[in-house]
Amino acid sequence: MVQCCILSRPNSTTAGMAIPSSPHAPLFRTTLFFGPEPVAERPGTVRCVFNVKKRSWKSGIQVDVHLSGCDVARAKDVMAYEAWVDAVLAARPLDERDDYRQRADDLLIQTLCARKLELALEAGAPQDNHVLGSEQFVPEFERMLPNSVTEIKEWVLAELDVGT
Repeated sequence: MVQCCILSRPNSTTAGMAIPSSPHAPLFRTTLFFGPEPVAERPGTVRCVFNVKKRSWKSGIQVDVHLSGCDVARAKDVMAYEAWVDAVLAARPLDERDDYRQRADDLLIQTLCARKLELALEAGAPQDNHVLGSEQFVPEFERMLPNSVTEIKEWVLAELDVGT
């Protein structure tokens, strides 16, 4: 998400005056840096790394977000993900489905990592690079999932761009 400060049109009363960002603008700007990829020292764990910048910080940080295989499996169960993605990809040619499936799985993990990062940021984020381990925010993550299924699926579908 890009945040902007809108400049008003110059006139006699407002020349050069900037209108401040909305108080409803997010406090953090997060951008996926890379991932998902396996965590070498923790088999069965995947990670995504995000660049995070809080409006009041002079510079951003990187947060390495880990999810266990169990976290991903639980999310897939809650979302009925396998049946849903099969239905989404049913209209694709057979020779394309494996590639689309891998992309959908990557997008799901990216989105789950982003949701976990949001939970951590809401709880208070230190202004330094850090790892958000797979064991952190597990209860909060599990509570968030049922209320986020539709939004997560919509995001994966939009990014997958299969034209359904």
